[in-house]
Amino acid sequence: MITFNLISYSLLVACLTKSAQLPYSGWLTDAMAAPTPVSGLLHAATMVTAGIFILLRVCNLLSYSYYLSYILTSVGASTILLAGVLAIYQSDNKRIVAYSTTSQLGYMCLSCGLSNYSGAMFHLFSHAFFKALVFLAAGVVIHSIGNSQNVITIGSLNILLPLSYMLYLAGILSLIGLPFYSG
Repeated sequence: MITFNLISYSLLVACLTKSAQLPYSGWLTDAMAAPTPVSGLLHAATMVTAGIFILLRVCNLLSYSYYLSYILTSVGASTILLAGVLAIYQSDNKRIVAYSTTSQLGYMCLSCGLSNYSGAMFHLFSHAFFKALVFLAAGVVIHSIGNSQNVITIGSLNILLPLSYMLYLAGILSLIGLPFYSG
């Protein structure tokens, strides 16, 4: 039984570090390059979601460990709150998107802690699409305004880049969970 719990908790720590959950959430914002198609695929669709995917793949194994669901729930909820608050105070476009990714992964972790594995898998799958859309639109905006990532200097995007504005808006509305959007 001790070996079983040791394996479960080791998998949990590995998944939380890979998915940038608390207390390991600081690396993602530091590791992000400017939002480009490559970083959109690496960070939104594959790299950081791998930890949650592993949790979903071994959910039957993890469901036998009694305290693991409490840990997953508290870590997920704490990460959602912390990443959301930190994103509000950022002025760098890439950091805002990174904290948004961390917060969305917190939702998936929370869902795994509540044993809603199908909901976490749906959010994992749909997150890859709308986060990649946000990354691509952010990359277009950054490259179009002279490689500036400061959101304070960005304005009037609906006039300057109407298509990018609409795509960015669609991705953000999905991120906030507006009804009839996948988020």
